Amino acid sequence: MEVAVLVITIALAVFLLSPASSYILGGLKTIILPGGATSIEVIGTEGWGTYNGVIYLKNLGPRDVKVSLNPIPFQVFIDDVNVPVRRVLPPPGTVLVTVGFNAYFTWKKGTSIRLVLDLTNFPSDKKHKVVVFGPVNTVAHYIYYPP
Repeated sequence: MEVAVLVITIALAVFLLSPASSYILGGLKTIILPGGATSIEVIGTEGWGTYNGVIYLKNLGPRDVKVSLNPIPFQVFIDDVNVPVRRVLPPPGTVLVTVGFNAYFTWKKGTSIRLVLDLTNFPSDKKHKVVVFGPVNTVAHYIYYPP
């Protein structure tokens, strides 16, 4: 019995220290952890207090993300108020794919997109807390400080 426990312990130690273990465990991390598939970041905003306000989002990776244009897979909360996204503008040169009544594009790692929304109720001279929920369980937080 003691020999069997010793053999299992050695086999487990060899597995955990081998390159295969980091590959397998790394794959499990991206499947199991929320947001493990990819990460997004708010890199800037403009148009506070206007109808055509913009939030700039960057895909930090490690994966590309398929983004639908109908329905729009983003929810934006500014100061805890849900602000509907009116349009998603993909990076320049991005190919749009249409299937039926839906169009989508692949948001490549390292590129930025723009979310267009109505910011008339959010003046540019006040601080605002922004939270963006995106596709594949991604979340980005941002604080706008007036100039």
